[in-house]
Amino acid sequence: MATINFNAGNYDFSQDTTSSYEPLPEGYYNVIAIESEIRETKAGTGNYLQFKFEVVDGQHKGRYIWDRFNLRNPNPKAVEIAQENLARFCQSAGLKSISDSFELHHRPVKVKVAHREWNGQTQTEIKGYRKADLGNSFQAPPSNDTPF
Repeated sequence: MATINFNAGNYDFSQDTTSSYEPLPEGYYNVIAIESEIRETKAGTGNYLQFKFEVVDGQHKGRYIWDRFNLRNPNPKAVEIAQENLARFCQSAGLKSISDSFELHHRPVKVKVAHREWNGQTQTEIKGYRKADLGNSFQAPPSNDTPF
């Protein structure tokens, strides 16, 4: 047990949209990738590259969305689709090639968000990438990330 004398009543989250667990509404969002990692599939038969994106403007600024790109999968069509989507992401971020996923961090892109039903729940998924339309008003925050 630790005595801390903290009053949570000093904080008003009634208008807070950044901590909502509801799916983002369908539409287009300017985002930046803030994290990426390679993960093994649940079945253990492949792996995927997962990105965490942060919405950088508008009503849902600060909210997160994730996307996965199958790198190795027993279904070659899944890998083909993932490579095409990763290519769209790279090109939308202004890159023709990358050697590390970190190169895509903090580069604004616009994503199309849609909903899908999965196990009785509505989930958010990214259905497309294109160049962000932020003009010169956006500056990526300084990053303490370093590639591994």
